[in-house]
Amino acid sequence: MYLMLAPYMTLLILFGVVPIIMAILEVPHESRVNPDGGWDAFKIVLQDFRFLPAVKNVLGFMAIYVPVTTIFVIAVALMLDMNPSKWKKWLRLSYIVPASISGAVAVLVWYVIFAPTLSPIKSIFGRPRTSPGSLRSWPSLQLPETGS
Repeated sequence: MYLMLAPYMTLLILFGVVPIIMAILEVPHESRVNPDGGWDAFKIVLQDFRFLPAVKNVLGFMAIYVPVTTIFVIAVALMLDMNPSKWKKWLRLSYIVPASISGAVAVLVWYVIFAPTLSPIKSIFGRPRTSPGSLRSWPSLQLPETGS
């Protein structure tokens, strides 16, 4: 059992525990962002106007993503446990594909889908708001004019 647990524990310690310990040890020292050092850096982050909306977005994403993927995985597992059928090979493919897409890539895909200026389904959301700095003003992304 320990042999099977060793790779996970090694990665957890290297990329989970060690960075947390390093961050705690680094906090009292000076940095570019916090020239005085100390725990005030956390106070600065907590007082930032973007912090609460970011937390709400992450929690909202988790509230949707985690239950949907859990239900999907359970459904696929139950279908695979059924008697042999012609769909079994397609079901096996269906649980390999989500495992090959990392969470970060999924977030970027959903960001592009729901971004008003980038979305391929923007007509559903109504007319996008554009500004001089938006992607529509980039010469390489200009759509040809249609005569009407």
